[in-house]
Amino acid sequence: MYKAMFLKQIDISGFRGIQQLSLQLDQTTVLIGENNMGKSTILEALQLALDFTATRNKIKFTEYDHYLSKNTKQVTDGDMFKIILHFVVQSDDKWPDDIVRSMSDVIQYDDSNRQSVTLCVQSRYDASTNETKPEWSFLDINMQKIPTSTPRHKKLLQTLVPLFPLKSIRDAKKEFRYDSPLWGSFVRSTTMSSDTKHHLENEINTLNQNIINAHGSFNVVKEQLEKISKLVMLANSDTVTIEALTGNVHDILSRTKMYLASVTGANIPIEKHGEGTRSLAIICLFIAFLNSNLHKEYSNAATPILTFEEPEAHLHPSAAHSVIRLFDNLIGQNIIATHSGDLVSNVKLSSLRHLARRNGKILIHQIDQTKFTPKDVRNIEHHIKTTRGNILFARCWLLVEGKTDRMVFEHCADVCGVNLAQHGIYCIEYADMVKPQTLIKFAKQLGIEWFVVADGDKNGVSYVESAEKELDDKDIESHIYKFDITLDVMLCLEGFGHHYDGATTKSPDHDTDKDADYWKTVISKKNKTSATMSIIDEICDAGKEYVPKQIRHIIEKSVQLAKEE
Repeated sequence: MYKAMFLKQIDISGFRGIQQLSLQLDQTTVLIGENNMGKSTILEALQLALDFTATRNKIKFTEYDHYLSKNTKQVTDGDMFKIILHFVVQSDDKWPDDIVRSMSDVIQYDDSNRQSVTLCVQSRYDASTNETKPEWSFLDINMQKIPTSTPRHKKLLQTLVPLFPLKSIRDAKKEFRYDSPLWGSFVRSTTMSSDTKHHLENEINTLNQNIINAHGSFNVVKEQLEKISKLVMLANSDTVTIEALTGNVHDILSRTKMYLASVTGANIPIEKHGEGTRSLAIICLFIAFLNSNLHKEYSNAATPILTFEEPEAHLHPSAAHSVIRLFDNLIGQNIIATHSGDLVSNVKLSSLRHLARRNGKILIHQIDQTKFTPKDVRNIEHHIKTTRGNILFARCWLLVEGKTDRMVFEHCADVCGVNLAQHGIYCIEYADMVKPQTLIKFAKQLGIEWFVVADGDKNGVSYVESAEKELDDKDIESHIYKFDITLDVMLCLEGFGHHYDGATTKSPDHDTDKDADYWKTVISKKNKTSATMSIIDEICDAGKEYVPKQIRHIIEKSVQLAKEE
C-alpha cells in the first residue's frame, strides 16, 4: 500500500465551542478531557470539512456552528469560522507519481522539500439572509489561497483520505443493513461466477415451488388472482407467481443477517444482543471493512482517517481495557475520543492529548517523552495501569509519600465531607517508585494541577527541594506542604499515639506530654499500616473535629487548585 496523505494537524477557529485550537496528530491520537472541552467538536469539524469537500458543497452550516461567547450571545454579520487540515507525506517518503501529477497544482514543498497539501473550509455569516456562506480552498505554504485549485482536486483528496467516523451511539440494526456503507460493501462484493449464479437460482426456484406446493393454502388465492386476467390485460401464461424465496441471488444476499451464539448456544441476531455485544460487533465490522474492502471501494493509494467516539460505550471495564488492541495495525490514522481510564491505560503516553479550559480558551496538552528517562516512563505507566488510567482524568494530583499517607488523606477528606473524586482530585503515592519531581513534570505537561505533601525528615526535605524546581513562578504554599517531622509523628502529637504505644486512653489530650523523639521510637517498633488503620477508624467514628488541622489545610488547598479553571 502507498503511504499517501497523512493528516499532521487540524486548526480550528471560531467553530462552535472552540475559539482557537491547533491539534497535532500522530498515527494514533487519543483525546481525553472533561465534558464540553471540544473532543466531539474536533471530530465533527474534521468530518464536516471532508464531507463538505466530498458532497459538492451541499452541507448547510447554521449560525450555531459559529463560536458564541457569553458576551456575544448571537452571531453577527461577517462572523467566520475556519477548519484547516494540514496533510503531509509520511517520514522521508514521496507521494506516488500519479498523486503528484493529479494534485500538482495544490502540492506545496517546505524548506526540507517535504510535500504537503493544506485544505481550508470556512463559513461566513450573512446577516441580510440569516445564512452562513461556506466555501473551500487549498492554501499555499504561506496560508494563502491557491487560485489554480479546482473541484477535481478536492474530489481526489476525499478519495485519498476517506473519513470513517464511528459514533458513540451505534445502531447494529442500521449498520448491518444492505444499504449501510460497511455491511453493504460485503454484500455487493462477490466472486460468484455467472454460471454459479444461474445454477443456484434454478435450485432456489425449484425449492421455492416445493415449499409453496407443500404449504397448499396459497393455491386458493392464486386461482382467484388469475381471474384478474379476464378483466385487465396481463401475460398469457404464469399470470400469478408466489415466492416464499426470491429467485434472485442478489435479493437473497441483500437480506443476509448475521447471528451470534448466546451463552445458551442459541443463534441470536446481532441486533437482539445486549448493547455491549452490539457495539463490539459494529467495531469488528468496521475493522473487517478496512482490512478487506477498503481498496475495493477506494483507490489503492487511499489512507483512511478513522475517528472513534467513545469506543468503550456499553463495554465492561475489562473489554474497554482491551478494545484499543483491536485498532492495532489498522490501515490509516486513528483519532479516538474517550472517557475510559481502562482504555487509556493501554495507550502510548505520546498518543495522549489532554484538553483543558484555561481562561475561557481550550488548551491541548501532550507528553514529550524526551523529557523523561525510560525508567521514569515505565514507572509513570505503572501508576497509570494500577489506577486503571483514572489519574489521567484528574484536575489535581495530591502527591503523598506512601500507601498509609494516601489512606489517611482519602479517609479524612470523606470525614470532612469532601468528595475527592467529585472535585477531580486523585491521591498518588510517589516515594516507593517515582520521585515527585517526575510526577510533577508529567502533570504539568498534561495540564493537571498538583500539590506535594512530604515529611520533615531527610527524604522529605529532598522531595520538597526537587518539587520547588517545578514551581516556576507559583507560590510554594499553594503547591507544597512539609510536616515539621513526619505525618505519623504529627498524628501521635495530635492525640492518636495510643494506637502505637498500646495505651487504652482514647482522648486526644493524653499524649501531649510525650515529645516527637518518644514517638519516633515507638513508631519504629509498631506495624505502621495496622496503627494507621486504627487511627483512621477513630477519626471516622469521632467526626470532622478530630481531623488534624494540617490535614484539613492540605485538603482545602487541593480543592482550591482543582477548582481553578
